[in-house]
Amino acid sequence: MITNSEGSKQDLVDNFGIDEKKIQVIVNAYDIEKIDALKMIPIEDPAIEALFSKYKIILSVGRFSVEKGLAQALKIFKEIRKADPSVKYVLVGQGGEKSRLSSIARQLSLSVYDKETDSEPLLDDYDVLFLGFKNNPYQYCYRARLFLFPPFLRECRLGRSFHLWRQCVASDCKSGPREVLSNTSHDRGLTYPYFELGYLMPVLNESSPGSLLSADEKNWVEVIKEVLENKGPFPSDTAFRKKREQFDKENVVKKWEKILDMPG
Repeated sequence: MITNSEGSKQDLVDNFGIDEKKIQVIVNAYDIEKIDALKMIPIEDPAIEALFSKYKIILSVGRFSVEKGLAQALKIFKEIRKADPSVKYVLVGQGGEKSRLSSIARQLSLSVYDKETDSEPLLDDYDVLFLGFKNNPYQYCYRARLFLFPPFLRECRLGRSFHLWRQCVASDCKSGPREVLSNTSHDRGLTYPYFELGYLMPVLNESSPGSLLSADEKNWVEVIKEVLENKGPFPSDTAFRKKREQFDKENVVKKWEKILDMPG
């Protein structure tokens, strides 16, 4: 049996009683060479390209759904924005949660720009920007100061930031970011923040936008501030290169070929 993550393998062992010796993990493959080319393409909208050059951009990419934790991310961003007006939060993607997220941002007194619906030109005054779905998210990831990944449910995959040599702060949700940002198995408890290839943080609980920050939310705020101010650690080139090679399509194909060549 083949699965694409150690977390999924452990789930099969724990919940379905499958012998772990009969399970092999082969990660999803990425075309690293293609990603490296895509990230260098200039953003088509000059105003947005200028925004990434002028401001500290926190970026989240993916489908807007409740389990992605973006409502909590907005609450955290509000505190960061208070301390540093040069920070903006850009969200790339679509989904049924967008209208609620936009409403939450406004409840937090954050100015919101929606590229899909706003007819007004993009101004520097906006704090939160919804840019819609993008065929090439890599050009945005590459230009952002920080990649933010705050889901609170398992099986939310982090597959972009480590290809792009950009700092990442992610929740340590089960079977997700830990397998990309560290070499630590899920049977080991961590003290947060935990850093190897990016910051692993405690999984956030849902909370109302107007409520006081929890201890975990304050922890997120402080770590993100450090990253934006370039005060925290940064993963070494060697560590990033090794992780990229693990997910490179040529190396993944070799693992499949090895299995297919095994005698039945």
